[in-house]
Amino acid sequence: GVVYTGLISDPRAWRGDTPDLLYLQWGQNREPNLSHYELFRSRSPDCPASDKTFVTEVPPGPYVVVPFTDQGLKPHTKYYYRVRAVDRDGRKGPPSEVCVGITREQ
Repeated sequence: GVVYTGLISDPRAWRGDTPDLLYLQWGQNREPNLSHYELFRSRSPDCPASDKTFVTEVPPGPYVVVPFTDQGLKPHTKYYYRVRAVDRDGRKGPPSEVCVGITREQ
């Protein structure tokens, strides 16, 4: 009954076309009973997975990589992210490794 967030591979963040967004992606979790992902964002490098850092639920996509656009961010600012998998029974896996992105300057 373990949710293997370790199956989420290589979370990455990079600059969007405008200063208020970052593009994120991570490798799809291949568990058959995956429900969705929880995305966390922090200004602090350890990026704890908590109510305070929770951004949104992200549905699994049809592809090997899950894309997400994080909008409404501050320009020229460093953000740290983690993602974790949640299965259909509501069990949550451990948070992924941290990835970091820096938004564009104005």
